[in-house]
Amino acid sequence: MIQKRVHIAALLLAALLFLLLYGYKIIDPSHIEWEMTGDNCFNFLGWHFFRTEAWHFPLGVINKYHYPSGTGVVFTSSIPLLAIPLKLFNDFLPKTFQYIGLWLLASYMLQGFFASLLLKKFSNDWRLILLGTTFFILAPIMFFRAWGHEALTGQWLILAALYLYFSPATTPTRIKYMLLILIATMVHFYLLAMVLAIWIAYLLKESLLGANKKYSAIYFLLTMIIVVCNMWVSGYFTIPVASAATSGFGYYSMNLLAPFNPAGAGDTTFFNKIKLATNGQYEGYNYLGVGVLLLMVMSLFKLPKAIKKCKLKATLVPLSLVMLALFVYSLSGKVTLGSKVLFEFKYPWLLQDLANILRASGRMFWPVYYTLMLTAMFIIIKYYKPKIALAILLIALLLQVIDLYPWYRSRNLEHRTFVSSLKSKDWQKIASGVKHIVMIPPIVKSDGQYNFALYAANNHLDINTGFVAREDLAKRAKYQQKLLTDFANNKLQEKTLYIVNKHYMIFPTAKNNSKHLFGRLDNYYIIVPSNLKLKLGNWFRVNHYNISKNTL
Repeated sequence: MIQKRVHIAALLLAALLFLLLYGYKIIDPSHIEWEMTGDNCFNFLGWHFFRTEAWHFPLGVINKYHYPSGTGVVFTSSIPLLAIPLKLFNDFLPKTFQYIGLWLLASYMLQGFFASLLLKKFSNDWRLILLGTTFFILAPIMFFRAWGHEALTGQWLILAALYLYFSPATTPTRIKYMLLILIATMVHFYLLAMVLAIWIAYLLKESLLGANKKYSAIYFLLTMIIVVCNMWVSGYFTIPVASAATSGFGYYSMNLLAPFNPAGAGDTTFFNKIKLATNGQYEGYNYLGVGVLLLMVMSLFKLPKAIKKCKLKATLVPLSLVMLALFVYSLSGKVTLGSKVLFEFKYPWLLQDLANILRASGRMFWPVYYTLMLTAMFIIIKYYKPKIALAILLIALLLQVIDLYPWYRSRNLEHRTFVSSLKSKDWQKIASGVKHIVMIPPIVKSDGQYNFALYAANNHLDINTGFVAREDLAKRAKYQQKLLTDFANNKLQEKTLYIVNKHYMIFPTAKNNSKHLFGRLDNYYIIVPSNLKLKLGNWFRVNHYNISKNTL
């Protein structure tokens, strides 16, 4: 019975492990406190603005967040795959609604499901399949992304792409690949790039097997056209293509010691953290864990036999070449070992610009990571006796859990709290009399950034800040310069709440402006329309010198 339903068992196992790791509270759609700190708050805020926006085309556009430039749900990592369909039901959803917790649960379950599908290709023993599946469910690189970059927990997309790679070269497989690529497009661009890389390996494999080249070319072009159209609808092109390239390639890279070094994430039992070459190499966190390392060592003893007997040598060449390319890319142009830079090389200018689109190159090792795990398990399951293979997997899994337990224990998302610093009842009165919220200066790391973004979304106001993955830098710089110049010259917009950083103020008060009230509310320096008739304490005046000298 279990043998026939091993994939259902994998789904249930993944759900159970998820609840053990994270608890059940974050699944509650009304529970947003765990999301309102760090980078992950912008996943929720992007959706919270998007859900109440009027429908636009492209569908994924958000106008009121990061105003006046606006953005798209893809750039707030709000997972368009869920955000766009859920917006259809916005009138039926509660005022406060988050789906990221459910996304995490679904990602873990799908991770287990596709891992079991992959392992089923090598074994019919349900015990070996479920043990092997557990390693994929507990993968450190997935656990690392489950707070702050939740969209990136969709690593089941990589496993699904690998599963299709080892599937027969048929029309249904091609259609499934196309569907998988479209799903990846609406989850996260980095995952899309990884799935596309494996898909290209699959097309090369088909070519080696004698596939019709004309048919393959048509299929490739059709898929890419559909992908680009889907990207447009999802909101990728709300910024110029040139703005997708930014700095950071080489800084957010993978260290050569990453598979053996837990630096960049939580503590482990067996290995100490080794200093990294750059602070940004946390993006290249690819620690395998002691258990997986043991599996790799044990697989080496049977590697010669596996190479000799493997019947898939020719078909593995394209995948191996793609994995090698991803490995090299993950290191960027600066190859590092611990804190030392071994050597550097320059990409040609065009490739450098393309590389800066996927600047967090350390993430691109993930397909290699899972392929290494899969290869080690394949060799152990296939070339050791069943009882020995079972013992190896059991011991390795025990060591893996012991190794990662300190980190598991420190992660407790459901007990995170968030209390808004906007205590006064006057905030609601202000919201009823304004249409815009303007932060001075208009930068993301402003005092009260989470509080005012949530306040704006709750009251259907626009706000001129927002954490976005990419933006039109030239357009944004022009807006910022004009805003600060107008502010310095006392050209204030109507129906606008200004939140002003204290470094742009001096005391005591100057002559009052008849159209605006200047003062403090809940320790924030604000400017509001005078017709609101608020009583604000600690008057101030604009420090024109600071406005003209400060830079963003």
